Amino acid sequence: MTGKLNSAGSSGSIADSASNKGMIEVRSSSGTDAAFMTFHRVGVYASYLGIDVDNKWKVGGWSAGSSAREIWHEGNLPVETGNFTPFVFGSTTAGTLSYGPQTSGRYMKIQNRVFVECTVRTDGPAIVQPTGNLLIGGLPYVIRAETGNPRSPAFAISALIRIKLPTNGYMIVAYGEQGQSVIRLGAVVDNNEMAFVSADDQTFSSSWHIRLSGWYETN
Repeated sequence: MTGKLNSAGSSGSIADSASNKGMIEVRSSSGTDAAFMTFHRVGVYASYLGIDVDNKWKVGGWSAGSSAREIWHEGNLPVETGNFTPFVFGSTTAGTLSYGPQTSGRYMKIQNRVFVECTVRTDGPAIVQPTGNLLIGGLPYVIRAETGNPRSPAFAISALIRIKLPTNGYMIVAYGEQGQSVIRLGAVVDNNEMAFVSADDQTFSSSWHIRLSGWYETN
């Protein structure tokens, strides 16, 4: 058959649960086979589109190789949202702090990518002073560790109040620790070198405050 293919007009909506209402059907040869059709740019590229043997819409095969990639849509996209509680601690002595009601975090997870935003605000002097490097914990998922890849996810800082930087520090940065659910704070110092922000140097009060946002990948 060549030329334009026309059929009788369909009626109703796609959401109608009644069967056999479509005017064109792509049918599998049996209940154990996929139902798919071919899209073919002659002599250039071809691939299949249809319902695979696991009843999922997929595209792949032929020029795309031995693959069947699931098509994501609003009905099956794995989106998870929730809240988490961030907290401050030291790498040597965790310490104990009290927090104001503004301390909170939200996240959205799409497949293995986690988007977060959080605020940490203390509510007075430290009960037990943290010591060592200043860290923020409580991320909802562990940051994926990548073998041979030293890069760590960076986080944007949108608020920074009463946080003491290292000597000669002039810009603070925040990045995630691979294999942990932790954000580390650092600062750029003279000669563009990096120094960790010290928990020992912090004077926690009712206005000590940091707000961060960013994303990272988990396993």
